[in-house]
Amino acid sequence: MNFFCLKELSIKQSTLLTSFLSTFMQLELMEARLKEDIVSEIRRSGGRLLLHREEYDPATNQSCIIGYWENISADDVKTPAEVYAGLKDEGYDMTYRRIPLASEREALASDVDAIQYCKDE
Repeated sequence: MNFFCLKELSIKQSTLLTSFLSTFMQLELMEARLKEDIVSEIRRSGGRLLLHREEYDPATNQSCIIGYWENISADDVKTPAEVYAGLKDEGYDMTYRRIPLASEREALASDVDAIQYCKDE
């Protein structure tokens, strides 16, 4: 299983800022939209998805972005919620919870309360 992150087109070397996401619902809606975009691209390009990787050259102390095509089935594209639902269907005893935290902002008191609530359940 491969994991990928979103990047701003104008700031390719850092991941997409998610500090604006205040609820798990906003986060899951963004992930569902990303999945739709990926599946649409896969269908348009005959089962391929254009991805990019960052390569660092220590000799020049520079990074460059390399594009490459990955063969992928639309059925293999899953949101985190879908991955956890699949694991539960396979018999794993787990509860799925999302508390959107981001390195760009401090945790709010409500975030800490939500974590404590999950721990107390």
